[in-house]
Amino acid sequence: MLLLVQFVFASLLIAAASAMVLIWLLLLTVSYGGQSGLMPWTAAGVILYGLVFIAFAAMIGVPGIAWAKHLARDVSPKWQRVARVPSRIGTVLLVFGFGVAVAVLAAEQFRAKGPSTSCVSYRDAAASAAMAASRAASEVDCPATK
Repeated sequence: MLLLVQFVFASLLIAAASAMVLIWLLLLTVSYGGQSGLMPWTAAGVILYGLVFIAFAAMIGVPGIAWAKHLARDVSPKWQRVARVPSRIGTVLLVFGFGVAVAVLAAEQFRAKGPSTSCVSYRDAAASAAMAASRAASEVDCPATK
């Protein structure tokens, strides 16, 4: 019974990390959508800080994966295949999330730096918000309002 309880806790750690990665991937798809409904600086944070999301997920998931792999060695041979499923799912999601985060950062380097429309781009959203907050409301010259 103790082995089963430990396996449940290891699986919960893996599930929490996998949920963090899946939520970030969902937010990423919403951020790249045309009219996403997200504030530009929120979308910029989701896009540009993907590795931070994955690092937090890895801090929870990697110990859970290691623990689940260790526990899978202690079960009977007929249950080892089933016992390895959570660790494999967690590993695949963490590696996939890391790959997507690196690809997004690389793609952001090749993205056009100047917006072609009058809207604030995701890349400049945080800087535009900081500049707008430092000025008085009447002095703000926002290209999105033109």
